[in-house]
Amino acid sequence: MSDTKETLRNMAKFAISTNQISEVHVKNLKLWPFIFFNGVKSVKLDYDLTTNSRVTSDTDEKTGNVEYRFDDPDTKNFHISYDLEIDESQDNSNLEKRFDALEKSVYTLFWAGIPVEVAFNGKRVYQTKK
Repeated sequence: MSDTKETLRNMAKFAISTNQISEVHVKNLKLWPFIFFNGVKSVKLDYDLTTNSRVTSDTDEKTGNVEYRFDDPDTKNFHISYDLEIDESQDNSNLEKRFDALEKSVYTLFWAGIPVEVAFNGKRVYQTKK
């Protein structure tokens, strides 16, 4: 596995185990619309990747080693939503390919299956197909 892929996997593990995403995650999520769409003026980002899982631990009295156990994650609240203030006079042809690129970028940064939603100027224009 390449160093970049391994780093992304470790960052995703961190996110799911701590219910937090890093500044790198947030920066990427906020910059992608400027890459994939023309005429983007601003990006409002809303996300929830909290798992609501419990972590328990046991400490081996002899060695002092700590073993952590995680409940199965509850993922029904997962989502990443964008509301883009966009100049609609700009050419954004092939929107399906643009939405697909954004969705694949989210999946690469975290994991597949996270619902992605995009609105242009407050009007929903894309939602992940179930």
